[in-house]
This record gives sequence, C-alpha cells and structure tokens, in this order.
Amino acid sequence: LAAKAGQVKEDLRAAQLGALLVDIERARAAAGRAKSPVVIVAGDFNSDPHDVVAKEKSAGGGLTEGHVAKTVPKLLAYGLRSAYALAEAKAGFGAGSTAWTTWKRRQLKTSKHQIDYICCSGARVLETLMPPTDADVGGKGLPSARYPSDHLAIAADLEVEADEAPGGL
Repeated sequence: LAAKAGQVKEDLRAAQLGALLVDIERARAAAGRAKSPVVIVAGDFNSDPHDVVAKEKSAGGGLTEGHVAKTVPKLLAYGLRSAYALAEAKAGFGAGSTAWTTWKRRQLKTSKHQIDYICCSGARVLETLMPPTDADVGGKGLPSARYPSDHLAIAADLEVEADEAPGGL
C-alpha cells in the first residue's frame, strides 16, 4: 500500500485496502457464498495500527506528520484479526510500541513501528515467527548486518478452523 506519512497517504492506503475488500466480497458472491471460509490478507501496509499524533522532531525542529488510523482499523472492522499482537499506542503515539516490524534511521530521524501484518479469519494462529530483540538487530536499526532489509520478516503458521475447511473459494 502507499508509503509515506500523513493523513493523505493514510486515506489512500485505506482506499486501496477498501478496494481489496470489495474484490474479496465479489469473489464470495461469484462463489455463491455469503462468507468465505478463510480470508488471509498480509503485507506491508505502511500504517500504524493506531492514530499517530504529530510530535516534535528530535532534531531540526518542526513536527512529524500525524494521522488518524484508518487502514488497520478497516481490516479489524472487516472481521480479520492480526496474527501478531498489535502495537499499543503509547502516550497517544502509535509509533513507539515494543511491537515493531520496521526500525529506520534516516538522517537524524528514527522511526520504529509496526507496519507489516498478517491478518486472517477462519484460521487459527498456531505460531508466529518471533522477532529479534533490539540487541539482535544491533541497536542501530534496520537494515543491519544481520537483517539486511528495513523490515523484519514476519510469518505465521495457520490452521484452517474445522468448520471452515470443506469447500471454500
């Protein structure tokens, strides 16, 4: 989904996700089903699970852009649940939780927050790939020598719920 911070980009991400959810509903209708047995939506949504309030930049003055969260709440309202615990808003700022999937340092700015997700319905999460500790990463963010991407890998072992298994899309 669309990258970058701010409300305009968050609105665009929510619209992109909305289009995907409409396509899922079309597939359900074409299959003659009111409810698909299993829906899995995963990816880099570039969005915090909670509102992000504008806050003062650590250096150089000015404010970082905030936004009202719409993308992840839209997934949850659709009935999907996250395989990973969602980051908790800390002091009204979603990007600051211990649950994170990206940790970037760009010039003087550090951004450590949860923007990658595996969300599902009709399946039970058996296990998730455990994220590294800050020390494992090297304490300076991503990419690092051990983690060459600016995002952590996420994975989940899912089991289709017994009453959802037969016949699906």
